[in-house]
Amino acid sequence: MDSEEEKEIYARFGLAFYLVNCLEHHIANVMCCIEVMPRMDKCGDRIEWENLIDKHFDKSFDETFGRLKARLSEYSKIFPAILVIIPDLEKCVEERNFLAHHFYREYAQHWFSVKGRQEMIKRLEVAYDLFDLTSKKLDSSMEPLMEKYALTESAVEEMYNKMKAEAESYNG
Repeated sequence: MDSEEEKEIYARFGLAFYLVNCLEHHIANVMCCIEVMPRMDKCGDRIEWENLIDKHFDKSFDETFGRLKARLSEYSKIFPAILVIIPDLEKCVEERNFLAHHFYREYAQHWFSVKGRQEMIKRLEVAYDLFDLTSKKLDSSMEPLMEKYALTESAVEEMYNKMKAEAESYNG
């Protein structure tokens, strides 16, 4: 089978999982601002600071999405804006786990009809809309914290452009 719907399902599944991985990374970034950035002044030198950052991200990326969400929610008393995003993150954890562990099994019979494949595509669209919207809500709710550490939209864009230029230099 090589229908356009089948290709579309694979592409949209990949997009949904890409967006949920971006959201997980986003949570790790926010957690870095909450847990690590306040300790920046206590580091003796740049190497110590980089090790602290690396340790944070190693720990964060070893955790499940659900555990990252739980860690973030622990800071809701200090940052009440987190309370607004937690229900959305809980939905994201459920949807991510469904996609990872149940989607293809639950939709197995859908694969064999045009209508069924279209339903699969719709389900994936709902998933990536949820992940994307939640990431935007997280941005919005944590904007004051990010600005405190000069992690503004323009600063992030500047870092992105540097990374992109570096990546393009590898391609010759």
